[in-house]
Amino acid sequence: MNYDVTVTDDNLSARPQDYPGRPVPGIGLLLDGRFSTAKGVDDLTTALRRHGLTDLAGRTAVLAVGSNACAAVILRKLESVGVDSAVPFLTGAATDISVGHSAHRSVAGFIPAAPYATVGARRILTATMFTGDQLAAIDATEPNYRRITVACDLRGEGRAELYVSRWGIIAPPGGSVLPLMSQAELFDRLSEGCRGFGQARADPDPRAVADLLDEQGWARDSGLG
Repeated sequence: MNYDVTVTDDNLSARPQDYPGRPVPGIGLLLDGRFSTAKGVDDLTTALRRHGLTDLAGRTAVLAVGSNACAAVILRKLESVGVDSAVPFLTGAATDISVGHSAHRSVAGFIPAAPYATVGARRILTATMFTGDQLAAIDATEPNYRRITVACDLRGEGRAELYVSRWGIIAPPGGSVLPLMSQAELFDRLSEGCRGFGQARADPDPRAVADLLDEQGWARDSGLG
């Protein structure tokens, strides 16, 4: 599947309920406002060379558990700071990792995805392949996360980078971590089970939700890093 990508697509600041946006369909290349799928790593490598772009060996693999798997989000983040937005996307199998929600609300109003440790789990994730400048630019957009290195089966390599929430992950007291779900489902769940969530959600200070989740025992350590 090939499709055009613009900085106004998947605008989660304007439509936080649409988080995490449309993920790329698989291996491919974001270039000049278009995402083009590749038949495999060899095909992607050929495309990078044809366009004179940094090859995969010169890039850092960063697993995406939320909106960073969306081409439009990556395009917007990079172009907003004047960094080259040509980015290859791969897929990789991460071990001992599951995906839930970070125990905070973003400035835009959505509650983003976050990984957590689950022994024995195996999850296929999108991997963005960033140059040094691109990685620095993306790091700057993730103040609520820290980047760690995890095991991952990716084009023959055994590791990749991963953003882990600084706020922990959402889990009811004494219960299991809430799995990744739509914003509507998540907000309904929190409104029903977490006392004071409706008021915190309406508070213009995005810190209100994080504070409430922590106070009510709904924030749990991710167990990663």
